[in-house]
Amino acid sequence: MKRIILGALLLALACSAPAQPSPETPSPIPQAPAGREADRAAIQRLEQEARALASLSGCAESGQCRAMPVGAKACGGPRYYLPYCPLTTNAAALQRKLEEVRNAEQQFNQKYGVISDCSFVSEPALTSAAGACQAR
Repeated sequence: MKRIILGALLLALACSAPAQPSPETPSPIPQAPAGREADRAAIQRLEQEARALASLSGCAESGQCRAMPVGAKACGGPRYYLPYCPLTTNAAALQRKLEEVRNAEQQFNQKYGVISDCSFVSEPALTSAAGACQAR
C-alpha cells in the first residue's frame, strides 16, 4: 500500500512540475522598442525634418524673416519658434511638418501625463545677419 501511495505522489509531482522547453521551441521574437523613449524619438525625427525644410539664408533684410511655432508644451503654446526665410523656404510644407510635430507632442503629453512650466513663449525678434535669418 505504501508503494502505491508513493507512486501516486511521484506521479502527481511529475504532472504538476512546469514543462521544460524543448530544444526545438523557438525563442520569442524581440519586439521593437516601445514606450516613452520611442515616442520621444519619433517627435525628434519630425522636428529634424522640419528644421531641414527651414532655410535660414536668402533674406537680405530683417523684415523679410519669419518664424513658426514648434512643438506643444503641456500647458499649451509652443516650446520655441523656428526662424526661416520665406524667400527660400517652402512655407506651406514647413507649416504642415510643424503641425505634425505639434500634434505628436500633444498626444505624447496627454499619453504620458507630461507637465510643463506653463511659461509663455513669445515669438522672437528676428534679424538678418549676412543674409541669414536668426532670432535676436
